[in-house]
Amino acid sequence: MQKGGLTADGGRGRLTIQKVRLMHATIRRLAPTAPTWKNDFGLPVNQEDLVGTMLAFSWIAVDGLEKIGVELTDDDREAYVHCWNVVGHLLGIRDDLLPISAPRRKPSPWAIAAHQFGPTTDGQNLTSALIGMLVKMLPGDVFDPVPRLMIRYFLGQQWAQWLGVEDGFSCGSGGRAAAARRHSPLAARSRFKNHVRDSRESRSGRDRFHRVRCARRKPAKLAIPLELRQQWGVNWTS
Repeated sequence: MQKGGLTADGGRGRLTIQKVRLMHATIRRLAPTAPTWKNDFGLPVNQEDLVGTMLAFSWIAVDGLEKIGVELTDDDREAYVHCWNVVGHLLGIRDDLLPISAPRRKPSPWAIAAHQFGPTTDGQNLTSALIGMLVKMLPGDVFDPVPRLMIRYFLGQQWAQWLGVEDGFSCGSGGRAAAARRHSPLAARSRFKNHVRDSRESRSGRDRFHRVRCARRKPAKLAIPLELRQQWGVNWTS
C-alpha cells in the first residue's frame, strides 16, 4: 500500500511478491519429486490454487467486511479488488482468470469451493491449531469462544463443520428451526453476552476482566506508511 509498492521496480510490495513467486516455483519443482507424492494430486500451487487464494484476500475479504456491517462504496470495492488483481498478475495468474468485473467475480470462489472443499483430517487439525493460536493471543479466557463463533459466522455451518469447528457454547437440543436460531449471528451475540456477564459476576471473572483491561492499555505495534498517513490526514504512530 505504500507509494510505488507495486509499481516501482524496487517497491517493497513488488519485491515481496517476487519472493513468494519464487517460493511457489520451488514447491512446483520439488513437491512432485517426493516419494509420497501421488500423480493424482496434480500440479501443486497451480492456477486454480493461486486464484482461490487470491480471491480469499480480495473479494471474500470484502464480502466479510460487508457481513459485519462495514459500508463500502463501489469505488472502494473495485479499487481493493483491482489492487489484488495486480498482485495476482505479478504472481503469475493468467489475466483471463482474474476477476476484472463484478459479474465475473462471484462465481469463481464458489466454483473452486465446489471442486476443492470437503472434510479432511488434515484440514481439521490445521484449523484446530490456528484456533489454538488465536485463543492464546487473546487476553484471559473470557474471549476464548470468539474465534470459533467468528469462523462459524463467516463460513457458515457446513464449511465450519467440515473444519471441525463447533459453536463454542453448549447449545442444547431441538429441531432444525431451533438449530438455525442457535447459529444465527444474533443468537451467537446473545450467548456471548451471557457468557461475558456470567464471567464478570464471579471473582475469577473480575480478575480476568482486569487483566483484559490492562492488556488493552498496552500500545499496539502498528506502523502506518507515511504516504497513507498523509493521505488520511493523521499523524499517529504506535
